[in-house]
Amino acid sequence: MSSPGTVKKSEIFNKPGADATFKSSDGVLFALHKKNLETHAKGFPPADINVGAEIIDLSEESETLNLLFQFVYPDDDIPDLSDVSFTFLMKLACASEKYVMHSAIPLCKMRMLFFVRSYYSSGTSENNISKRENLKLIVGHALEHSGYTKILDEAVPLLAVSEPLETTLLLFPAMRQLSWALYREQWAVVQRYASPYLSEHKASCSKCKSSSDDFGMIYFNDFKLRLLNNTSCSGLDYHWKMKVSKSIEAIRKLSSFFEQSIQQPFEDSIHVIFNPPLIVRY
Repeated sequence: MSSPGTVKKSEIFNKPGADATFKSSDGVLFALHKKNLETHAKGFPPADINVGAEIIDLSEESETLNLLFQFVYPDDDIPDLSDVSFTFLMKLACASEKYVMHSAIPLCKMRMLFFVRSYYSSGTSENNISKRENLKLIVGHALEHSGYTKILDEAVPLLAVSEPLETTLLLFPAMRQLSWALYREQWAVVQRYASPYLSEHKASCSKCKSSSDDFGMIYFNDFKLRLLNNTSCSGLDYHWKMKVSKSIEAIRKLSSFFEQSIQQPFEDSIHVIFNPPLIVRY
């Protein structure tokens, strides 16, 4: 805690009758009501604890606190996060979890899910490294806090197919690393079965032959992330596409590995899809 000095006061949070004062990491004072904090943010001291005239130092910057503290006064307009940048969103999401700001957490999750889905809809070309880095931050946040299962399951496929195991394994706590390895192996199995045809196709397709891309990875990603919506080469075999699609549908979500073990070897089921048993009719 620190004593009041010559510092800047927040223009928004200089409330009449305020009985709790906080200072941001960049030296801005925020005067709020302890009762509101107790009601809407469980991470702050209860209203019956007397902190006197002392100023409580917080590690967040004033920009983050200016938005975060708006959730303490729900009678005012709830903040709109639709234009919030990814970097700022992650700062707000971390602060919301830290101070248990229940009304802010769901909105942060919605915005986070928006970013996840936008990364997938825009494809998987090599210039999207920053998007994959952002996905790693989202995955790390989701693993650290409860209630992020949906976001986690939607965020990890791109990392599973485009990032080496060694660059993603440390995102997970020790107790989850085996689950991640097993989940990621599912994608590796599908790719092993899908790749031979891709190599043959590239050798015979003039459009794909002239491409400098890593054909197997780029097109394999497209089939997953674009959900086979014909954005890939039109010359690719329809039946092969359907086998890939069916294989992807068989992939278990990451969160399911947290709850139970595999009942059937995944590769066995994919082998049957790509090599269906011969049906003899009499």
